[in-house]
Amino acid sequence: MVYHATMTRAVDPELTALVAQVREAQQGARDLAGALRADQLLWRPESARWSIGECLNHLTVTVGRYLPMLDAAIEHGRARGRTGTGPFRYGWLSRRFVAMLEPPPKRRFKAPAPFLPAADLDAARVLPEFLARHDELIDRIERAQGLDLVRVTVRSPASALLRLNLGKGFELMCAHARRHLWQARQVVAESSFPR
Repeated sequence: MVYHATMTRAVDPELTALVAQVREAQQGARDLAGALRADQLLWRPESARWSIGECLNHLTVTVGRYLPMLDAAIEHGRARGRTGTGPFRYGWLSRRFVAMLEPPPKRRFKAPAPFLPAADLDAARVLPEFLARHDELIDRIERAQGLDLVRVTVRSPASALLRLNLGKGFELMCAHARRHLWQARQVVAESSFPR
């Protein structure tokens, strides 16, 4: 454990690393989309592929769907006294599930309907909404301080049957952001991308 000078309790290094990963995703989104025009942000390389704006909005929508599940998991963990200190040890399956999302994609997955980007994106709102929603994710990571990140589980908004350890749930969202930011960078690299 690392002790922060202004806090009286230990700051879990795993949570600190997760916050850094979310901030890195936010900076990646700023670097990628911050100077783009609306036509560039919404340009699709093909009808079946997403634009940069759709990639970012998909991440915004996904985090938004997870936030109530994270709130419930954190509240439930605190109420049940499921506290602990790391380092935490996760099972093979949860580690593998997160690794499958890392870029570049080895397998492609179709996004479930509740996670699809909005059909009528407002280009001016894509980046600010992405940044704000990821600030909310950082808040949830920080609120998980002191919880046992293995014993506290979070339900997937896609399926009530799918549950992940809270730590791996956070990690999953970070890997998911890296995957779609990678995907968005591929759009800019297209030869027909509007310049």
